[in-house]
Amino acid sequence: MGLRPFDANLIIAIMQDDARLAKVRPKQSAPVLSPGATSRIGLVRGTAEEDLKASRALLGRLVISILLGIALASAFVQWIAGAR
Repeated sequence: MGLRPFDANLIIAIMQDDARLAKVRPKQSAPVLSPGATSRIGLVRGTAEEDLKASRALLGRLVISILLGIALASAFVQWIAGAR
């Protein structure tokens, strides 16, 4: 599924904790995750593919920022040189 071993172990621990707490909760007709477990599973990081997409997006923003910085520095130098 693309999960790192640490993330997979977190999901297993969340499921085990929810099953342990289910013994205390009122019985339901079908086993359903509690809202707390659902929100905790949402905190687990995504797959390696999602991390790669986020890294590429960050790299793109970094390149654009560097290019804009160079362009602004160049315009500033030309402005200062033209003022003399």
